[in-house]
Amino acid sequence: TVETGAFDRGDNEIYEKRIANGGCSSQRGLWHGDVMCPQQIKLLAVGLLFGYSRGHHAFDWGAGCGHMMHWLQRGWDMHVSGSEYTQGGVKFIAEQTNPVTICSGDGTTLPHIPDETVDHITTNAAIHHLSSDRQCKLVSEEFMRILKPGGTVFVGWQPTLEVKTDLNGEMDQLFVEGWKQCLEKAGDRLLFVVVVEKEFFGITEYGREQSYAVLVVKNLK
Repeated sequence: TVETGAFDRGDNEIYEKRIANGGCSSQRGLWHGDVMCPQQIKLLAVGLLFGYSRGHHAFDWGAGCGHMMHWLQRGWDMHVSGSEYTQGGVKFIAEQTNPVTICSGDGTTLPHIPDETVDHITTNAAIHHLSSDRQCKLVSEEFMRILKPGGTVFVGWQPTLEVKTDLNGEMDQLFVEGWKQCLEKAGDRLLFVVVVEKEFFGITEYGREQSYAVLVVKNLK
């Protein structure tokens, strides 16, 4: 059972409409433009940095149309699972990416995943749909619970203060300093760095100058 009130219903309606109009079969996915190139480059860089390998278990949070899941599976031959809020996205992933496990819901809790069974977690342009306290709790508690010691997290395309409001005119966002404060509270359980994507990867979706990523490693016991 997942809590469904954490995800903005207005955003969900927009994404479901994009899926219905063929977004998942195009180069834009749930975005309003072609973003496949920067997403692939970012994932390749993260995979090299974090040592993605055949047989690892990768989990994609907020999988959208499943592009990350597909690349994780095809590029590294990993076992792939994920979660996605939109029903259209879940249906598309189940039909197009095989074999994977995809669950529906907002993913703020992941009770179906046992402790320390996941090697790598990816989430790109998704977590920012949650409130700041839920973002912090998801990464610092739930992701750390399901990750194996030495496991990694890539939180990509987080908006900065240049994006002041969401589609409904409101935004309760966990910005760069907020992420640092959140993850520092975890103490020696993890290591992390917050990077500007354009500087770190050399590319980012829409070329936004100040979108950033959070890279986390769960410490070995």
